[in-house]
Amino acid sequence: MPWFKKWYPYVAVLTVLLLTNVGFIFSQNLKQSIKPTISGGAAYIEALHKGLVPKALKTSNQSTPEKQQTRVSTNIIGSVVQSINFEQDGTNTGYYHIPPDNAGCAGPNHFLLAVNVSIEWYTKSGTRQQSEDLTDFFSSTSPTYGLFDPKVLYDQYNERYVVIALEKDAGSKTSNIHIAVSQSSDPNGSWYY
Repeated sequence: MPWFKKWYPYVAVLTVLLLTNVGFIFSQNLKQSIKPTISGGAAYIEALHKGLVPKALKTSNQSTPEKQQTRVSTNIIGSVVQSINFEQDGTNTGYYHIPPDNAGCAGPNHFLLAVNVSIEWYTKSGTRQQSEDLTDFFSSTSPTYGLFDPKVLYDQYNERYVVIALEKDAGSKTSNIHIAVSQSSDPNGSWYY
């Protein structure tokens, strides 16, 4: 199906939008008894833009021994790596982010992690190959208000990674969904945005 590979990014975006709209249509049949609120991540980004959240304290890549303690069960087989932590996520943007909105997925040779405003990927042996701010990762989509609440998944049928992040402009009361789809099962290769 060569035509499908060419149109895959568009099909993926339409699928996400269709599934979102189906949920919206079904939710309209329910009577809402409480006032809706924005998510913790969106509220945090809004507070950042209003200057209500202090910038992160100067951070270092060196963790103290008590922060490096990890509980590992004796029945875990394979690699255990320390991935994005609280201070590293703060270092990527200059701000601490609470709560940790995290997501992860595994492909054939790599696993991707996204936490708050950061994205990383590793080989399955535990070697970090990429670590960056989501705004830098999605730079081709020109985000202007900060990205948050990332989601990642691996499409095993088409051997591609999908990354989704949200953006909210409190001033104009609009929001955007940023979507990236890898062109192969290697996240180090090219991406569709």
